[in-house]
Amino acid sequence: MFKINRKINITILIAFISIVFFIFLKGNDRAKHLVTFPSDKILAKALIGEEKIEIEIVQTPEKKSKGLSGRKYLAFDKGMLFLYLIPKRYKFWMKDMLFPIDILWIKNGKIVEIDEDIPCFSDMPLSELPIYKPDKPVTAVLEVNAGFVDRNNIKVGDKLQILDF
Repeated sequence: MFKINRKINITILIAFISIVFFIFLKGNDRAKHLVTFPSDKILAKALIGEEKIEIEIVQTPEKKSKGLSGRKYLAFDKGMLFLYLIPKRYKFWMKDMLFPIDILWIKNGKIVEIDEDIPCFSDMPLSELPIYKPDKPVTAVLEVNAGFVDRNNIKVGDKLQILDF
């Protein structure tokens, strides 16, 4: 009796894992690479270089696409972090941005590239927006106010450490 129940339980577990894996693979390209959390908004404290900041972790494809668009400002000690499961050269645009930003391209916790003082393009048609992407695959992208990198002497090779959720 125990062996039959165990076989049934294992079969159910394998079926469940297969269904979850199938759903994951069938998701759109953006969704399957984005790390997600159960809450709608995740705030964390982080250390970048020697500067402590509060970051909002982007969790859904919709929030990823929107990013900081439409926000009137971002405090100088805050940022928005995009996390990915698969290293890739992810593309970013500045649709409806109202302030300039710095973008830090990160792979496995280490800054591999920096784009500084990216202008806002609030009035530009979507078809004409410049696309920003790193030269190397990344696993995370951090957006901060323009000037953050310069003010805090952030450089390629510095680490981003999540301190507290």
